[in-house]
Amino acid sequence: MHLRAGHVQPVWAGHPWVYAQAIDRLEGRAEPGDEVRVADPRGNLLGRGFWSPTSAIPVRIFTRDAGRALDDAFLGERVRDAVRWRASLLGLPDAETTGMRLVNSEGDGLPGLIADRFGDDLVVQLLTAGIKRREGVILDALLRETGAARVWETASPTHQKLEQITSRDGLLRGDPVDALRFRELGVSLTVAPPGGADTQKTGYYFDQRDNRARVARLARGRRVLDGFAFVGGFAHAAARAGATEVLAVESGM
Repeated sequence: MHLRAGHVQPVWAGHPWVYAQAIDRLEGRAEPGDEVRVADPRGNLLGRGFWSPTSAIPVRIFTRDAGRALDDAFLGERVRDAVRWRASLLGLPDAETTGMRLVNSEGDGLPGLIADRFGDDLVVQLLTAGIKRREGVILDALLRETGAARVWETASPTHQKLEQITSRDGLLRGDPVDALRFRELGVSLTVAPPGGADTQKTGYYFDQRDNRARVARLARGRRVLDGFAFVGGFAHAAARAGATEVLAVESGM
């Protein structure tokens, strides 16, 4: 694949997305999910990723290493690095927190993959044709690195349409349970498994953990309103921290 003149700079500078309008031509044939090479108009390698012909972002760069194939070993190493980085830098999971983001798509060099941990359960979003095609390898790596008992998938209708993939809400590996149970900042939480129309993202907003900790520090002796509460993460954090009263408000869930 060659990019148009004038569209090379963002990718060359490190942006991982190749937009459809940036593509000049595709040499040879590529099926959805195939590995493709991205080059500038002179043929210089800019990176490699998986082909998503129906998406506004047909390629998301995984590597700029000319000698590295995007094979099973590569994907396994990226999953391993993501999980172990959180263990080494953040010390998670620990006794107080067993729920967290494990793989954050481009942030962990795995564009199109989201994986969250809910105690013994993992919930994934497989958002591109390339990632969905390699589902088995990715799930094997996640289970191997975490020792989790189950993996669930939560589908994104938007990405299914854009990527022309078929995903579903439900259990992919392991024996079913009626709830996902985990701890965050010492609070025990329970959420429903993926499978209902009310599921948002993977079922919990782990990226707000630091903000919930901040609210907890401010909540002691105060009355707290948790608006747009979703599953009540902020409300629980405030109550455990010693708020005198907590009101959580959510609509139509």
